Amino acid sequence: MSDELVYGASRYGYTTIAPRVALERVAAQVHAALAAATYGEARAVDAPIDNDEIADDAAYDVRELGQVADGDWPPNAGMVALETLPSELVALMHLEHSMVGQEWAELRDEDVARVVEEARSMGYVVRRDDELICSFDSLLEL
Repeated sequence: MSDELVYGASRYGYTTIAPRVALERVAAQVHAALAAATYGEARAVDAPIDNDEIADDAAYDVRELGQVADGDWPPNAGMVALETLPSELVALMHLEHSMVGQEWAELRDEDVARVVEEARSMGYVVRRDDELICSFDSLLEL
């Protein structure tokens, strides 16, 4: 894992902290999935696929998948945090749950400074980057 964590506020009203490299990697995967025009292209970039038996040359639009319609994909920044942060940091965060069974990690306003300081004491470089956190909000608006 990268030694750099970023935290910031989402337009959806939550603040989270996550490894910069993980956020950038997931954002790039989402953009690659959005750009895929065929199932073969989607498979090449590890985009979500509902049916493995569809031919590689078949038209592909990630927005038409059940995972997107169900709200399971793409992840929000808090989901990336939950999947990539060490358990010691996740334990300091608040876990939220959606009506469709998703879970993500967020920081309550009163906990932000304490969690940032704790991450720094663990050796992480921590920077605020609302723009990167908010970039996931637009990914959710496919």
